[in-house]
Amino acid sequence: MKAFLVKLVVLTLVFLGLYFLVTSEYQEDLRKPRKAYDKTGYVLVSEGTLTNTKRLVADNIETGLKLYIDETTSHITLENSNTGQIWTSNVTEEDTHPNIELSTKRLQQSTMKIWYYTKLEEPKSMINYDFSIKEQNYYLRYIENGVEVLYIIYDTNHSVYELPQRLRISRLQELVIDVLNEKADNAKDASEKTKYARYVRLIESNYMYNEQHGIYVLKNPENLSQNMVDTLYEIFYVHSNYTFEDLEYDNQDQGVVNDNGKPYFEVAVRYTLTDRGFKATIINESIVESKNHRLSHIDFLPYFGAGSKNDNGYIVVPDGSGALINFNNGKTYAATYEKSLYGKDYGKAVYAMPEKTYTALMPIYGMKKNDDAYLAIITEGDAMTEIVADISGKYDSFNKVYSRFYFREKDKLPLMGIGERINMWSIDLTTNDYSVEYIFPDQKDYVGMAKAYREYLIDQGMKESDKTGLRFNVTFLGGYSDVEHFLGIPYEKVYPLTTTEQAKLILERLQNDGVKNIDVNYRGWMNGGLNPDYPTKIKVSKTIGGKKGIKDLQKYADNHNINLFFETNFFFIYSLDNFRKNTEATRLMSGEVATHYPFNEATLLPDTSYSPYWVLNPLHIDKKLQKITKELNQYNIKSVALADFGSVLSGHYKEKEFYYKTQTKDIILDKFTNLQEQYTLMTLNPNIYSVFYVDYIIDLPLESSLYNIIDAEIPFYQLAISGSIDYTGTPINLDDKHSLTWYKLKSIETGSNLNFTWSYKETYDLMLTEFNQYYSTAYEYWYANAVDLYKELDSLGIFNATLAEHEVINRDVRRVKYSNGIEIYVNYGNTDIIIGEYIIKANDYLVV
Repeated sequence: MKAFLVKLVVLTLVFLGLYFLVTSEYQEDLRKPRKAYDKTGYVLVSEGTLTNTKRLVADNIETGLKLYIDETTSHITLENSNTGQIWTSNVTEEDTHPNIELSTKRLQQSTMKIWYYTKLEEPKSMINYDFSIKEQNYYLRYIENGVEVLYIIYDTNHSVYELPQRLRISRLQELVIDVLNEKADNAKDASEKTKYARYVRLIESNYMYNEQHGIYVLKNPENLSQNMVDTLYEIFYVHSNYTFEDLEYDNQDQGVVNDNGKPYFEVAVRYTLTDRGFKATIINESIVESKNHRLSHIDFLPYFGAGSKNDNGYIVVPDGSGALINFNNGKTYAATYEKSLYGKDYGKAVYAMPEKTYTALMPIYGMKKNDDAYLAIITEGDAMTEIVADISGKYDSFNKVYSRFYFREKDKLPLMGIGERINMWSIDLTTNDYSVEYIFPDQKDYVGMAKAYREYLIDQGMKESDKTGLRFNVTFLGGYSDVEHFLGIPYEKVYPLTTTEQAKLILERLQNDGVKNIDVNYRGWMNGGLNPDYPTKIKVSKTIGGKKGIKDLQKYADNHNINLFFETNFFFIYSLDNFRKNTEATRLMSGEVATHYPFNEATLLPDTSYSPYWVLNPLHIDKKLQKITKELNQYNIKSVALADFGSVLSGHYKEKEFYYKTQTKDIILDKFTNLQEQYTLMTLNPNIYSVFYVDYIIDLPLESSLYNIIDAEIPFYQLAISGSIDYTGTPINLDDKHSLTWYKLKSIETGSNLNFTWSYKETYDLMLTEFNQYYSTAYEYWYANAVDLYKELDSLGIFNATLAEHEVINRDVRRVKYSNGIEIYVNYGNTDIIIGEYIIKANDYLVV
C-alpha cells in the first residue's frame, strides 16, 4: 500500500509539472506581437445604413459571374449570367430533416465555424451566425471587384466569471442579501416582495456556506445554465449594491484568478471575382483572439453550394487518384470524410500505426449539382488544410464539402508512467492568408473540373509536352546492407541485388525484345544501398560496380536513348553517418528529436527492433542540398529521381526554430527551382505542387482509399496532368492485392505508363531483413509478362494521345476516350457486361 501511495504521489507530481510546463504561456503571454489590421473604410452593419439584401458587388463580363451580398446577413450569391445558374454561400431552403437540431440550422446560416482551445483542452467551437451575424456585429468594406467582411465573434451573454466565485460572508450579507431583504421589506405590493424574497433564496441556494473559512462559494459554476447566470448577474449588479469593483476586490481577496473570461475573435474575409471565377480568402492579418482562447482552426464556408436531398450530383475529393461521393448515397453509418492535404507530418509523434490509406495529393475538391458544377482550388494555406465532406441524412438534409484551415498545430505529450497524453499547442498563429478559388467549368462534371485544373496548373507553370508512346519504367534495386561479423566484430556489408553490369544486361534484353521508351530509376546505388547513409558524401560500393560501373551505365544509357535516373533521398535519413540528428532532424513540440520506426503489423506499434529513421528539418534544407548536388556532380549525374523531395512535407516544432508546414513548403518550392536548373527530375508519388518542376512521375496512386463514404474512384490527378508529364502507376510486381490484368486495365483507364521494380538476383535473403517488401522483385519471374503487356498496350495507340474523357458506368465498368478519338470500355468485374450494342468481357477491355 505504501509503495502504491509513493507511486501515486510521483505520478501526480509529474502530471502537475507537465501541466504547468504546458500552461506557463498563459501566465506570461508568449505570443509574438502582430501587426494591427487596417480597418479603414469598414462600416458596422448594426448602425443601420447597410440594409440591401442583394447588393451587386462585382460583375465579370468574361466569366459571366456576378457577385452579390446580403448586407443584413453577409451571405453571398454568385450568379452566372450566361447560364442562369446560382450558387450561394448558405442554405436558402427550409431543412425538413426530422431530427435536425437547432444548432445545425444555425450552422447552415454561418459562413464560418471557429474552433479554439484553452490550455490543455480539446478545441471548442463557435459559429459566426450566433455570435456575429445574428447580432449584426460585423463590418463591411467594399473593394475593387469584391467586398470584405470583418466579423466580431463574441459571446454577448453574461459569463459565470462575471459572478463572484468566492467572497467573505460579511460582504455577501452586506452588499447583497441585506439590500434584497430591505427591498422586500419596503416593497409596495406582494408580487414585488415575493420577487426580492425569491432573489435571496436563489443566492442562498447557489452559494455554499463555508463556516471554516468564513466565505460563500459559488456551487458548480461550470454547470450553471445560461438562464441562471443571467438571473444571478441581474441580482448582483441591478438589484443589489454589488459592482465590478467589488468583484475585482473579492477575486483578489480570495485568490481567485479569473483569467478565463469569454472567447473573443475578429476575423475578416474577402470575396472577389477573378479572371477564372470567385475567390474567398481569410485575411490572416485581421485575426484577433483573446489571451486565453487561442484559435485552432476554421471551417470556412461549410455550406457553400450545398446540395439538398432533392438534388442530384456528387462531391469530388482528392483522395489518392481522386474519388466521388454521391449525393444522398444513404451511407449514414459512414464517417465524415476528413483528410489533411499532403500526408503525414513527420514533426508530430505517432504512437500507433495509422490506417493504410492514400494521401490527398491535390489541394482541390469539387461538386456537381444538377446541371452545374464547381472546382475549388486551395490557392493559399493548402499545406495546413483539411478537406471535409459529408452526405445528407445524417444530421441534416444537405450534401456538403468545404475547407478546414489550421492556424496552429497540436501534438500529444505522453505522461510518463500514466499512459495518458495531454495536448500541446503551438504558440503563434500562422502568418499566411487562406484562400479558396472556385472555378465553374464549361463541362459540368468531374472531367470538366480536371480540365479546368489542368488549365490552372499550366497557367501556374506546368510544362506541356508531346506524347511519344507507351513508356516502360523499371526501378532497379542496387544493393542493401546487412550486418556481418569478422572475428566477432560486427560490420556493415553491402550485398548486390542488381549491379551496374546486370542492369545493362536487362536493358539490352528489353530493347532486343522490342521495348522502347525505357526510363530507369536506380535505387540503392550508393552509401550502403537501400536506406542509404545521407548523401552529403557519396560512395558507390564495389560490389555494385563502384564509380566506374556508374559511369559505364550512364554511357550505355546515353548511347541507347534510355533515361537513367539516380534515386536520392533528401529528407529521410536512415543512419547517423553524415547527419547530426540533434541539430538537423525535425523536432516534436515537446522539444524531442522526432525519431521514427516502421510499424509492427501485428501489434500496430512502432517496432524498435528495426532501425530508426529521421527527417531533415527545413532549417537545413538549403545547406544539405548544396552538399548533395556537389556530390552528384562529382559523378556527372544529370538526371535525379527525388525519392522524397516532392512527397514529404513536415513541420519543425522546436521552440526557437519553429516552422509550420506552409513555411517548409515555401522552402521546398524555392529549392525545386534550383534542382530543376541542374537536373532532369523524376519524382515518386508527388504532391501536385511538384509538377511545375519535374519531367517524370512514377508511383502515382491508381485508386483511392475507398472509405465507406466513397462511391467511386476516378483518375482526377491523371486527367489533370495527362499531356504535360509522363507518369506511371504504382509498381506492378510489389502489389499483392491486384493482378497483372488489373494493372493492364488501370493503365488503359488512367493513361498510366508501366512500372516495375526489379532486381537481377533472387531476393530470398531479404525476407529476414528490413527490406522484405521487395520479396517479389527477381526480374526473371516477371520479364516475359512485362514484355507481352508492353506490346499489347503499345499496340492500342492511346499513349500517343492524352486522356480526354472518363465515365463511371457502374461499379465495375469505366469508359475512357483519348484525344486521338480512341474509345475503350474497361470491365473490372468477374462477369461479362452488356453496354448498348457492346459486350465487354469479364476482366477485359473493348476498343469501340
